[in-house]
Amino acid sequence: MDKERFLNLFVKHQFGELYSANLKHAALRLRFFSIPAGVILVLLGSILIIAHLRRSIETDWSNLAENLEPLFLLMVAFFVLIPVLALIGTQRTLRDPRTKNGFTYDVSNHGIRCEGSAGRFDMNWTAFTRAREVSDAFLLYVTRDNFHLFPKRCFAPGEIDLFREIIRANLAGAKLQPVVAKS
Repeated sequence: MDKERFLNLFVKHQFGELYSANLKHAALRLRFFSIPAGVILVLLGSILIIAHLRRSIETDWSNLAENLEPLFLLMVAFFVLIPVLALIGTQRTLRDPRTKNGFTYDVSNHGIRCEGSAGRFDMNWTAFTRAREVSDAFLLYVTRDNFHLFPKRCFAPGEIDLFREIIRANLAGAKLQPVVAKS
């Protein structure tokens, strides 16, 4: 019979890691829009620079610059808005009294039990839609936009690989780093 694998984690979110996770989540969600928009933004910026350099020479460039400037500013505002919205969401989460005390997670092959100041709940692995590992944390998604954040600083030595193994065994398609082979 398979030996039960079990982890007990205490997670108290810190501003930097939560903001980073929210920003990475936003970037991943918007990548199909932001990459083409970024290319267009660079092209518009280049055209505006050329137009401003040639403004005194040709009036066509002046007209072009005047027509493109609002679109350029709108696209800059879009890219500025992404980190601002991530910041607002992070601050709102950290102000919530239920978040301030942290959470205890029991992770096993059966699922995840979360206990916090608002109570306790159990989630089977079927409750999670996907998992993603970023440089400093794991994100376990319950919907397209909502995730549980497990910062790597909350794991004892060796527990990160065990966490990866449990996720891989129970959640298909998880995007995780490979488990480090023990020598």
